[in-house]
Amino acid sequence: MSKNPKPRIVSKPSRSNSKVITPSQFEMAWARFGSKAKYLSIAFGVIAGLLVLYAVHSANGFASFPFDDAWIHLTFARTLASTGRFAYGAMNPATSGSTSPLFTFLEAILFLLSSNEFVVSLIVSIGAFAVAAYFFYLLVRESSSLPWFPLVGMLLFLLFPSLLVISNWGMETGLVIALLLWSLYAYRRERWTELAIALGLAIWARPDTLVLAATIGIDLLYIRKTLASRPRIRSLVIFFAIVAGYVGFNLLLSHTPLPNTFYAKLAYYKSGNGTFYAALWQLIAGGGKIVAFLFAIAGIAWTFGRKQRGNLILVLYPVGMVLLYHWKLPYLYQDGRYLIPIVPFILLLALIGVARTSAWILKSAVAASVLAILILFIAVGAADSGMSDAVDNLAFEGSYIHNLQVTTAEWCSTHLPAHAAITTHDIGAMGFYSHRKVIDLVGLADPDMIPYLDKPGVANAARKKGASFAALLDNWYEIPNENSVFVDAPSESETMRVYNFTDSSRFTGAKVLSIHKYMENVLRGDDPSSLGEAIRQSVATEPDNALTYTLAGEILLKTGRKNEAKNELEQALQLFPNSERAKQDMIAAMQGIHSSQ
Repeated sequence: MSKNPKPRIVSKPSRSNSKVITPSQFEMAWARFGSKAKYLSIAFGVIAGLLVLYAVHSANGFASFPFDDAWIHLTFARTLASTGRFAYGAMNPATSGSTSPLFTFLEAILFLLSSNEFVVSLIVSIGAFAVAAYFFYLLVRESSSLPWFPLVGMLLFLLFPSLLVISNWGMETGLVIALLLWSLYAYRRERWTELAIALGLAIWARPDTLVLAATIGIDLLYIRKTLASRPRIRSLVIFFAIVAGYVGFNLLLSHTPLPNTFYAKLAYYKSGNGTFYAALWQLIAGGGKIVAFLFAIAGIAWTFGRKQRGNLILVLYPVGMVLLYHWKLPYLYQDGRYLIPIVPFILLLALIGVARTSAWILKSAVAASVLAILILFIAVGAADSGMSDAVDNLAFEGSYIHNLQVTTAEWCSTHLPAHAAITTHDIGAMGFYSHRKVIDLVGLADPDMIPYLDKPGVANAARKKGASFAALLDNWYEIPNENSVFVDAPSESETMRVYNFTDSSRFTGAKVLSIHKYMENVLRGDDPSSLGEAIRQSVATEPDNALTYTLAGEILLKTGRKNEAKNELEQALQLFPNSERAKQDMIAAMQGIHSSQ
């Protein structure tokens, strides 16, 4: 019989033997995880975009876009997918009316798989935003070796309010940012062929991305002695071939090197306004964004203190874009969408500022990383304070466009003849939902109309193109001698009217239109002290404008001066005998006169 072996006594680990995370383990954990974290940026980008979509849909109860222009892409894309022509609807001629043909091409491919415009557009928009987050992560990792810092830096990108909302715009903005960041990453890695392709595609996404190409050229001259390689002729040929294809595409369709939209918007917004820099400040540093902006200033200081490939671009690209738009399009409209692409470059500067400052204060990589991450969380929290407002604004703008323009376009689809041609200045939703020929008053899809912007001949130009109806926002255009066949007046917005458009139809001029807006506001309760002078100027400028007398009559009716109102309305009916509005006002005036006798 063998001896029983002594049982093994396993002692409980003492507190001193418990596992402790050491600095080296902190860094090793990041080394193991960091190589895979780049894929998280794509997943987080998609999730963030879907959460915004859910929030907006929950608020409104329907899907929509904040800009009418989203449906311009969709209309071109649907036409391309169904007919093979790059045209604004099957009944219109081919034209280069899309600022971003690349974005339109991607949507056209998806239209072959789905007819749902929101599925098509949001796949491209959210997908592009996620890819932009991916390249942003890679660029942060290139600029700093601090453990875990790139992952938190990527969160700053995803949660920055003015960036997150673009995932649901249905616009090319996210695609432009993704291509810009890809170009910068390829340049930093000296991947010249990849850079040529990325930069060339960026031009197809939006022509102002040429600014990045110019700044890369400047940076090449600045750091040429530190390059491990040089751009090869093949790379230059690839880039110029892609750009030449873009120019040729526009020349073929519209006989201009850039798309119609470029010339139309320059013509319409050339006067700009005095709030350009105030709006720019709000975009890049307003509210809680000031924390990131201040570190971007520190990043600029660190950038110029060290010759590193691509750092100069982070400064030159935003400056170049601001100067370009201040020169050519000094008007930061629609949430500053054309200057949104400078925001990631400012954030990259901010991250350089945080990382270098932390490493300067604390020599240990782990300690510096912890400090940098803490600062970043403060920056993320500060910026995120505006997130709720940004999402609420996105929901409001989507509801605004839906209730005003989508609703009007759907009415036109149901009630207007199939052969109707509608002239309008906001062509997006109208072009997509009305299923009618659309004549663009501001020239985005009809370059022939650009010379008539704000000119008396615009009505005749639309008539020559066959317009039989007009759909107009009342603060843009007005037809004083036609009755509205449909009026859409949501409480939160201006009014959209659909008119018959005949041989005698004419538009109110800009000066009188502004006077009529003042008179409408007086009807709503604004100060009437300038009313007399306003009416005098209106009559002197356009003596045959019946609407001036109609509005004057309505104001007099409201103040109880019925006999004077009757006189004004009689004048209105002499000029426009079929005016339904003036007739109704006249009935009210006569009833008031009779009841007071």
